[in-house]
Order: sequence, then C-alpha cells, then structure tokens
Amino acid sequence: MVPYYGKIHPIDSHYTGTFITNSCLGTMKGFTLIELIVVISLVAIMFSFTIPRFHHAGIYPGAQNLSRTMIHTITELKEKSFREQKRYTLHLNISEGIVWVSHEFMTASQVEEASKSGRQIPESLRLLAVEFPLKNQHIRHQADIHFYPEGYSDKAVIYFEKAYNERFALLVEPFLSRVRLVEPDNL
Repeated sequence: MVPYYGKIHPIDSHYTGTFITNSCLGTMKGFTLIELIVVISLVAIMFSFTIPRFHHAGIYPGAQNLSRTMIHTITELKEKSFREQKRYTLHLNISEGIVWVSHEFMTASQVEEASKSGRQIPESLRLLAVEFPLKNQHIRHQADIHFYPEGYSDKAVIYFEKAYNERFALLVEPFLSRVRLVEPDNL
C-alpha cells in the first residue's frame, strides 16, 4: 500500500500504515477567494469615506471657482469671528452681483470702501436670492449674513443660476463650520 500524506485515507478510515508528513505539503499558504473579496470590500468602504465626493462635477469652472471661493470665505468668516470675537457680515448685493465683507467695528466710510472693492460674481453666473429659513425671509436685493463671536451664524441659503437655467445653492448652517453645495430641489 502507498503511504498517504497528512490525512487518513478517505476510503479506508482504519488505515494503520505510516503517515508521512512534509511541512511543504501539510500547510497551504495563500488566501481564499472569500477572504480577498472581504478585504477588498472593506478597503473600498474606507476609501468611500476618505476620497472627496465629486457629485457636482457637472458644474462648469466658473461655478466651481465661485462655489469654492464662497465656501472658503464663509468658513473663514465663521472661524475669524470666533477667534477675533467680532461680528462679521457677508454682504450680498443681489441686483449688482457683488459680495463683500465687513465687521462691527468698521466705520461707515470703511464699509463703503469695502463695498466698492467687493468681489464681482462672474457674468456667466447670476446671484438669484438669499433665503433665511429660520427668519422666514426670502431676499432678492441686498442680503446680509451675520457671523457671531459666539461661533455661530445666520442660517442662509444662497441661490445661484448658471447657464441654461441650471441652479445650485449654498447652504450655510448656523452651528456647523461646513457649507454645503446643494441642488435647490434637495432643500
């Protein structure tokens, strides 16, 4: 009878011969298909949380630059108002498409100077309105979003229109430092 390596022969469970074991033949190295699938799916889940989401990739460069700039400005104003203990105001002149910043300790002439040197919204975009949901206001001319020294701001939704009547909005949450870019239908 030929020796069987590592196990009892499946046909003869009462085999009494000598078992020859070899470390190379006795242990199998590698991963099963199930183990590989589980690991790959866990890595994919981790990447889905760490990689930035580009669900608004359809926004063309002018809108992307404006939204990035506005998000950065709003986030910076929230931090700056808390850090410097000043109330900052983001002014949005909707009819002229101009955005500028002031704080509570500026004189009237400094505020006027800031409004003249404000940032013009690109011509390819249009500032439509600003809504203050907690105050139940929908403003279409001049809107002021305040950032308070205590670390919060007014809740506001800033509506924009891009080419072909496509619209998007920036949602400013009062107690979150993050500003969200949303579709107006999702509000």
